[in-house]
Amino acid sequence: MLRALDVLQGMTQMKVTGISRLATIAVAATLAGCASQQIDSDSTVTPKAALVTQVHMPIGPGANWTYCTDTECPEPTPKTEFRRVAFKQDPKPVATVEPVQLQPMQIIESDVLFPFNSAIMKASGLGKLRTFAREIPQYSLVTVVGHTDRLGDDSYNLDLSKKRAESVRQALATLSQDFKFSVEGVGESQPVTKPGECPDTLSTTALRNCLQPDRRVTLQVR
Repeated sequence: MLRALDVLQGMTQMKVTGISRLATIAVAATLAGCASQQIDSDSTVTPKAALVTQVHMPIGPGANWTYCTDTECPEPTPKTEFRRVAFKQDPKPVATVEPVQLQPMQIIESDVLFPFNSAIMKASGLGKLRTFAREIPQYSLVTVVGHTDRLGDDSYNLDLSKKRAESVRQALATLSQDFKFSVEGVGESQPVTKPGECPDTLSTTALRNCLQPDRRVTLQVR
C-alpha cells in the first residue's frame, strides 16, 4: 500500500514538473516574440541616426532581454541568443539662420533731389525722401549710394556723388533716428546709359538730358 502511494506521488510530481516546464517555455516564447517585435520596429532606423548595439536573451526561466555594447556582451552559450537592434538617438537641433530680407532697391533721380551740379537738397527732394522713410521698417540698415553722369572731371564727380549720398543720409536721419546707414559715392563708374547712347556730338542741353538716368541715388534697405 505504501509503495503504491509512493508511485502515485512520483507520477504527480513528474506531471507538475512537466507542466512547469511547459509554462516556462511558453513564457520564454512570449518574451522572445515581444522582443522580436521591438527589434522589427527599431530596425528601420538608419545607421547614421542610430547607435547599433546587441541584445542578449538567456533562454529559460526568467528569460528577458538585456542590452549591451559589442565589446561588453557576454560570451555566447547554447542558451543565449544575440540579435542586432538600432536605438534611436535624439537628433541634435540644427540652428537655422533666417535669410536677410532685401527690399527692392529704390532709385531716385538726382534731378528730383538736387539742382544740377549741386548737393543741396531740394524741398521736393525732401518730400520724396519723407515718403520713402515711412515705408522703411524700424531699425533697418539703409545703404545710400550716389551716382553721377560722365560730364565733368572724374574726381569731381566722385566727390559730388559722395556729398549727395551724405545729404540723403542726413535727410533720412532727421526723419527717423531708428535707421542705420551705409553711405558711398561711386561717381560716374556705374552708368545706366549704354556706350554710344548719348554721343558727345549732342548739344549741351540734349547731352545733359540724355545722361539724366546716370545721375541718381540708390537706396537699399535690409
